[in-house]
Amino acid sequence: MDDRTGDAAIVRAIIQIASSLGLKTIAEGVENSSTAALLRGLGCNEAQGYYWARPMPANEVENFCKNWPQSPI
Repeated sequence: MDDRTGDAAIVRAIIQIASSLGLKTIAEGVENSSTAALLRGLGCNEAQGYYWARPMPANEVENFCKNWPQSPI
């Protein structure tokens, strides 16, 4: 997703619809800081993806959270 394609316009519309209905939005698959910043600027409430962490076994999540932001991401 970037501002040069129609993708950002579609995402903006989805976020606005959700907001008008009193819903929060969660972006999935965020892989870089520019996408995270764009989503933040569009009003997205939450996001997940490789930008913050790779998938991990459930037994590693607690340790990952304790070490945030020192964890290598």
